[in-house]
Amino acid sequence: AVHNAHPHFSHGTGADKPARVALVHHGLIENHDELRARLQARGYVFASQTDTEVIAHLVDSLYDGDLFAAVLAATQQLTGAFAIAVMHKDEPHRVVGARSGSPLILGVGQPTGDQPNADGEHFLASDTMALAGVTDQIVCLEEGDLVDLELGKYWITDRTGKPVQRAVRTVLAHS
Repeated sequence: AVHNAHPHFSHGTGADKPARVALVHHGLIENHDELRARLQARGYVFASQTDTEVIAHLVDSLYDGDLFAAVLAATQQLTGAFAIAVMHKDEPHRVVGARSGSPLILGVGQPTGDQPNADGEHFLASDTMALAGVTDQIVCLEEGDLVDLELGKYWITDRTGKPVQRAVRTVLAHS
């Protein structure tokens, strides 16, 4: 059904307001019923029965001007497997990804001319093949990693928010 299709949105506690959070998710959140009940008690209205919409509302409920901080706090409340990518309307230049139990790959945009990645493009995907044709530079995010993407740069942290380094690998294009 259309209301179960990704991305899922959160409008905050006013379903008639414009969407604030957009989120895609691969995985299964085991404690989604408990989180749904808690969020409904706070006034969140659900348009679907999906665990993905629960994550979108949870991020929205924790948002206080910093999308990364909201996603970090939300992921610490989730039980189960997930790879997510999240945007907020107040930070349109930013995407935050997180993984636990499901794969998440960071595609690092190609350099052009004298500037590294002059277009500022970076990508998130659940598989390297999804990045074929856009980049051959990838970072395989590790269990518990979060990634904060902004134009031309990215930061990776562990599940506690501590910065970590992950190797950029070149993958061969399949013909």
